[in-house]
Amino acid sequence: MLQSMQVPLDHVILFDVPLSLLEERIAKRAEESRATGAPPRSDDSPEVLKKRVEEFVRATAALSPFYEQKALLGRVDASEDIERVATQIRDFLELEPRPHQRQP
Repeated sequence: MLQSMQVPLDHVILFDVPLSLLEERIAKRAEESRATGAPPRSDDSPEVLKKRVEEFVRATAALSPFYEQKALLGRVDASEDIERVATQIRDFLELEPRPHQRQP
């Protein structure tokens, strides 16, 4: 797809996060949905998460060394809070921080 758009692939980001933390996050999101009276999302289950992670590993694990060799891979510790994750991404992409926009 990038090739058809004549856009070079110059960065690849791998979000490192333990499976146990993903499970906690999904459980929390499902809890929050129930607390507001909304039904939890159908994909907010440990079984669905496990299948997704297995598929991700199967389909992409072999690519990491390839992109690492080409110095394109950046690993982000996604177990951090959202601000720290965003900072890691900006640092890797060498982007300037954007000012926070507050909602009125």
